[in-house]
Amino acid sequence: MKIEMIKNHLKVEHDFDDDLISQIYLPTAQSEIKGAVSFQDDESFFENRSTFNMAVLLLVGHYYENRKATSLNNMNEIPFGVDSLIQRLRGEHSKWNLDNSTPE
Repeated sequence: MKIEMIKNHLKVEHDFDDDLISQIYLPTAQSEIKGAVSFQDDESFFENRSTFNMAVLLLVGHYYENRKATSLNNMNEIPFGVDSLIQRLRGEHSKWNLDNSTPE
């Protein structure tokens, strides 16, 4: 995923946070979502998958907007957010595994 796409999603027009976004938030979000979906190393499953990319964008946005471990504000999960997308990816991953398994 390109930094330009992430910055467009975040509505960030400056370059001050590019390293933070691309070197910390993006790989952490990708790892978090992949780990929540599968314990296997299935990189080909995640490549060019819009559901995965949307979940990554939402999680990067969360990391970018909430830079501290605590918050004084009440936060609510958005409907059809990261958790919903992870659940969908789990279902897609199960089907993908069945379709790509070799019969014994």
